[in-house]
Amino acid sequence: MVFVSNPFLLPVLILIWSMDAWLWLALIRLALHRTRSGPAGEINRVIANITDPLTRSTDRWLNHFTRTSAPPWLSWIVTLLAVALMRQLLLSLLIAYQPS
Repeated sequence: MVFVSNPFLLPVLILIWSMDAWLWLALIRLALHRTRSGPAGEINRVIANITDPLTRSTDRWLNHFTRTSAPPWLSWIVTLLAVALMRQLLLSLLIAYQPS
Protein backbone atom coordinates (compact mmCIF):
# COMPACT_ATOMS: atom_id res chain seq x y z
CA MET A 1 0.00 0.00 0.00
CA VAL A 2 1.28 3.46 -0.88
CA PHE A 3 0.50 6.46 1.29
CA VAL A 4 1.17 10.08 0.44
CA SER A 5 2.09 12.79 2.89
CA ASN A 6 1.81 15.54 0.29
CA PRO A 7 -1.87 16.31 -0.45
CA PHE A 8 -1.01 17.49 -3.96
CA LEU A 9 0.07 13.94 -4.86
CA LEU A 10 -3.30 12.46 -3.92
CA PRO A 11 -4.73 12.73 -7.49
CA VAL A 12 -1.73 10.75 -8.76
CA LEU A 13 -2.37 8.08 -6.16
CA ILE A 14 -6.05 7.90 -7.12
CA LEU A 15 -5.04 7.55 -10.78
CA ILE A 16 -2.72 4.67 -9.84
CA TRP A 17 -5.53 2.98 -7.90
CA SER A 18 -7.89 3.35 -10.86
CA MET A 19 -5.27 1.80 -13.14
CA ASP A 20 -4.97 -1.12 -10.72
CA ALA A 21 -8.74 -1.57 -10.75
CA TRP A 22 -8.83 -1.46 -14.57
CA LEU A 23 -6.04 -4.04 -14.82
CA TRP A 24 -7.89 -6.40 -12.45
CA LEU A 25 -11.14 -5.96 -14.38
CA ALA A 26 -9.35 -6.60 -17.66
CA LEU A 27 -7.82 -9.76 -16.20
CA ILE A 28 -11.27 -10.97 -15.10
CA ARG A 29 -12.67 -10.08 -18.54
CA LEU A 30 -9.97 -12.09 -20.28
CA ALA A 31 -10.64 -15.06 -17.96
CA LEU A 32 -14.40 -14.94 -18.65
CA HIS A 33 -14.30 -14.02 -22.34
CA ARG A 34 -15.80 -17.34 -23.47
CA THR A 35 -18.70 -17.19 -21.00
CA ARG A 36 -22.00 -16.17 -22.60
CA SER A 37 -24.78 -17.21 -20.24
CA GLY A 38 -25.53 -17.33 -16.56
CA PRO A 39 -24.16 -15.06 -13.85
CA ALA A 40 -20.62 -15.21 -15.26
CA GLY A 41 -21.92 -14.06 -18.63
CA GLU A 42 -23.64 -11.09 -17.00
CA ILE A 43 -20.45 -10.19 -15.13
CA ASN A 44 -18.56 -10.48 -18.41
CA ARG A 45 -20.96 -8.05 -20.14
CA VAL A 46 -20.76 -5.51 -17.30
CA ILE A 47 -16.96 -5.64 -17.22
CA ALA A 48 -16.87 -5.36 -21.03
CA ASN A 49 -18.63 -2.00 -20.77
CA ILE A 50 -15.77 -0.78 -18.57
CA THR A 51 -12.74 -2.31 -20.30
CA ASP A 52 -13.66 -2.36 -23.99
CA PRO A 53 -13.78 1.39 -24.74
CA LEU A 54 -10.04 1.73 -24.06
CA THR A 55 -9.17 -1.29 -26.19
CA ARG A 56 -11.46 -0.07 -29.00
CA SER A 57 -9.72 3.30 -29.07
CA THR A 58 -6.35 1.51 -29.12
CA ASP A 59 -7.61 -0.60 -32.01
CA ARG A 60 -8.63 2.53 -33.96
CA TRP A 61 -5.21 4.04 -33.23
CA LEU A 62 -3.43 0.87 -34.43
CA ASN A 63 -5.49 0.82 -37.64
CA HIS A 64 -3.97 4.17 -38.62
CA PHE A 65 -0.58 2.45 -38.92
CA THR A 66 -1.63 -0.74 -40.73
CA ARG A 67 -3.12 -1.32 -44.15
CA THR A 68 -5.39 -4.06 -42.86
CA SER A 69 -7.29 -4.34 -39.61
CA ALA A 70 -5.12 -5.25 -36.65
CA PRO A 71 -5.97 -8.52 -34.88
CA PRO A 72 -8.16 -8.05 -31.78
CA TRP A 73 -5.59 -9.55 -29.44
CA LEU A 74 -3.03 -6.92 -30.45
CA SER A 75 -5.10 -4.02 -29.12
CA TRP A 76 -5.58 -5.91 -25.82
CA ILE A 77 -1.85 -6.55 -25.45
CA VAL A 78 -0.89 -2.97 -26.32
CA THR A 79 -3.50 -1.56 -23.93
CA LEU A 80 -2.57 -3.86 -21.04
CA LEU A 81 1.13 -3.16 -21.44
CA ALA A 82 0.57 0.60 -21.75
CA VAL A 83 -1.60 0.75 -18.62
CA ALA A 84 0.87 -1.37 -16.65
CA LEU A 85 3.80 0.75 -17.83
CA MET A 86 2.06 4.03 -16.98
CA ARG A 87 1.14 2.64 -13.56
CA GLN A 88 4.74 1.74 -12.84
CA LEU A 89 5.98 5.12 -14.07
CA LEU A 90 3.48 7.06 -11.96
CA LEU A 91 4.22 4.90 -8.93
CA SER A 92 7.95 5.48 -9.33
CA LEU A 93 7.41 9.23 -9.60
CA LEU A 94 5.12 9.18 -6.57
CA ILE A 95 7.67 7.34 -4.46
CA ALA A 96 10.49 9.59 -5.69
CA TYR A 97 8.68 12.76 -4.63
CA GLN A 98 7.85 11.58 -1.13
CA PRO A 99 9.69 13.54 1.54
CA SER A 100 12.27 11.58 3.46
